[in-house]
Amino acid sequence: MGTVINSRIRAIFRFGGVIAILAFLLQSAGDHRNPVVEDRALTGSFATQLGEHRRENLPDGTAVLLNTNTFVRYAFDQHGRHVELVSGEAAFLQVPKDAGRPFDVRSGGVVVRDIGTSFDVYRKRASTLVTVIEGRVKVAGTAPLGSGSDAGDAESAWKSAPVYQRLQQIEFDEATQTLHERRSLTEQRLSQLLSWQRGRLDLNRMTLEQALAEFSRYQPIDTFRYQDPSLRSIRMGGELGATNLMDFLDSLEHVFNIHHIVTKGSDGKTLVTFSGPRNIGDRSKGK
Repeated sequence: MGTVINSRIRAIFRFGGVIAILAFLLQSAGDHRNPVVEDRALTGSFATQLGEHRRENLPDGTAVLLNTNTFVRYAFDQHGRHVELVSGEAAFLQVPKDAGRPFDVRSGGVVVRDIGTSFDVYRKRASTLVTVIEGRVKVAGTAPLGSGSDAGDAESAWKSAPVYQRLQQIEFDEATQTLHERRSLTEQRLSQLLSWQRGRLDLNRMTLEQALAEFSRYQPIDTFRYQDPSLRSIRMGGELGATNLMDFLDSLEHVFNIHHIVTKGSDGKTLVTFSGPRNIGDRSKGK
């Protein structure tokens, strides 16, 4: 009889050991699925090369579209979702709402706080341009937010930060540390600004100088020189692939009779020189 009882006891302990192991494995799996629960920050970065653009996803499911020559890094924890645009341009789409973890994007001296929306951030040499694609955002300089001070002070500053809506653009000047609200966009202009997301450049109503500035973001061109300054203001049209600069230059020959010469200096920099018939600016009027 005693032998039977001992066998049952050993069986119970073996069964209990299996349950304990299963419980441990389930807990470990749960920790793997929710690494933010214990305030372990999720960090990472995304980058694109010159002429490249692609789509990535942040840990919360936010879609990030990276334009040419862009570097983004992030740190997510249970207190907030922090993204920094180090260089280039990125669009943040369909940001999930999470009242307990604000979604902030920093670029230089400015911070954009999402309010359940989609927006584009373009870091230039001396400024950052913010475009609201959908919904609303708050925008503030890091100084008013009390960078490095108590978190409560920063949240208080966010309450009084200005709110911007769809089709609005805000530019932050790094030199003066000030925000400037631009004229609201039209639907057509917004579509034009975001054409890079399709790997295209919408050149309609751009001047030649503006079009070349856009192409230079995707091509290793250092300088454009105009033998006739009036060439700069000729109005362009149409749409091309963002890396199709040579096709664009060839079209200038056929449409406007504008000639170009591509040279490379001893310093390795590429120079494009334009020449064309006099008074060509008159041909661009009304285009």
